Amino acid sequence: MLFRSLGATTSSGNIKYQDANALQLTSVAASGNFTGTGATTAISTAVGNGDVDIKTQTGAGTLTVNNDVLAGTGKVYFTTGAGITQAAGKITANTLAMNAGGAIDVNSTTNDVTTLGATTSSGNIKYQDANALQLTSVAASGNFTGTGATTAISTAAGNGDVDIKTQTGAGTLTVNNDVLAGTGKVYFTTGAGITQAAGKITANTLAM
Repeated sequence: MLFRSLGATTSSGNIKYQDANALQLTSVAASGNFTGTGATTAISTAVGNGDVDIKTQTGAGTLTVNNDVLAGTGKVYFTTGAGITQAAGKITANTLAMNAGGAIDVNSTTNDVTTLGATTSSGNIKYQDANALQLTSVAASGNFTGTGATTAISTAAGNGDVDIKTQTGAGTLTVNNDVLAGTGKVYFTTGAGITQAAGKITANTLAM
């Protein structure tokens, strides 16, 4: 498919979409028979807790979040040959999994997921969450090829930086699998504690 913007909601089941080029996830107003996605919602499976699986193909195919992506207790998978950017809105899900060919900048204070897994072959990874967060490997599913069996977060291919923050006093940051930055830097910031349950951290600098 070749579109600039995507808005989609379902009350039951998953949403799976693939695009040839860059894509913006954006709320779409009502028109004719179409009742709209909601004023602040771009993508939602939250009623039925389904998964969201979105992929863009090319190296110019930046994936941009402009409004809320809501999966309830489901999973959100983003895959792109370019970068992933959050211009506005929030992402809520049990798991957020991202594979990119460029920088990942998903940094809204209102994001709220339980598990994060993310890799990029070029650039940095920046993510912020409202509550506690676990850095955990995520298996392949649909368009998403997985983060690697033992890898939670990786910028190692391009030696990019990793910058992860949780907001609240209950927002413990837990490392369950490898965090790999090559010769880049790893920054962890949290309103609560930082725990390493398993895995390793490799980087030029670790700052907490």
